Amino acid sequence: YCLCKHQIAPALSTLVQKKRSLTSLNLYSTNLSSRGLEQIVRALRQSKTLVALNLGKNRLDDRCAGTIASLLRDNTS
Repeated sequence: YCLCKHQIAPALSTLVQKKRSLTSLNLYSTNLSSRGLEQIVRALRQSKTLVALNLGKNRLDDRCAGTIASLLRDNTS
């Protein structure tokens, strides 16, 4: 059972939107899916302070590469 897909990703998205001083986010081995990543990336687009994001060892597919690339392109921090 993947909590990240059903509960953690939406909650984390809300937290990221409210936490304006977030500089690092470690999501290593959280069983994050591409759908969960999309929710988190939408929230991270508002962040101007994030400088480190660890997504290692997750269930991300090829489509996630474009999502991550657009976040990196748009984030100037």
